[in-house]
Amino acid sequence: MTSTDEIRAIATRVRGWAEKRSVYERSDLTGMCAICSYRIGRLLTRHGYRPKLCMNKNHAFITLGRGKQRIVVDVTATQFDHTEKVVITNLIDKWYWKITDGVRLPADRKRIQKMFHAWPLEQRPI
Repeated sequence: MTSTDEIRAIATRVRGWAEKRSVYERSDLTGMCAICSYRIGRLLTRHGYRPKLCMNKNHAFITLGRGKQRIVVDVTATQFDHTEKVVITNLIDKWYWKITDGVRLPADRKRIQKMFHAWPLEQRPI
């Protein structure tokens, strides 16, 4: 299994988990991006990856790698009309450009809570 296959398998597993627990009971997973991204990040960390939990103005996702090799892992892009349930793309994708905050996982709980302090309580990862 290649690393991309492993990453996709982990992300697909989290997507399936989230579809059963959607915050607003919507199939597009509106409101679940930070929760899912944090969960993906924790699983990737257990598999030896160094994920970063990132956010922009209204979305959270995971990044892996550095520079031009940096990729995005997102299982809730469907809330923004993406058709793929699991998105793995490079950071060049304009949707993910303006990262406003990010933290390498594993991270201190307080740091993550601070990062998402302005988000609705039911959408926060911890």
